[in-house]
Amino acid sequence: MKIAVAGGDGRVGRHIVDVLKGNGHEVVPMSRSTGVDVFCTAS
Repeated sequence: MKIAVAGGDGRVGRHIVDVLKGNGHEVVPMSRSTGVDVFCTAS
């Protein structure tokens, strides 16, 4: 499964990425440093 992890290169996110990769998933770390900015809008 391909999984995107917001904050994937941060303090916690990098460990999540490692666990997911160890379980055989294709992981895409997302962060501002990689050009991705995440925001939420409430309706």
